Amino acid sequence: MELYNEKKRKGFEIVSVNVRDSGPEVLQFMQEFGATHIAAINRTRADVAKLYGVRATPTNVIIDRNGNMVDNILGADMSRMQRALGKAGLE
Repeated sequence: MELYNEKKRKGFEIVSVNVRDSGPEVLQFMQEFGATHIAAINRTRADVAKLYGVRATPTNVIIDRNGNMVDNILGADMSRMQRALGKAGLE
């Protein structure tokens, strides 16, 4: 989460969308790993998962400072995340 904390001040955001686990399970995971970014829980097929094109858990959605989705990344693929940061102008 060091990357997130460093880049957030520059307008970087991560929204982790969970399509499988309950709220308490997601909260426990976030606390266990010290995650401080936004976590969303999908409730219906027309909810967050559809909005961000999420097909599996966990998917991390990279949003630029203008609120545009730059990429959605399954898991913690750091090389893809670095590329997404470049596209978002946050390197």
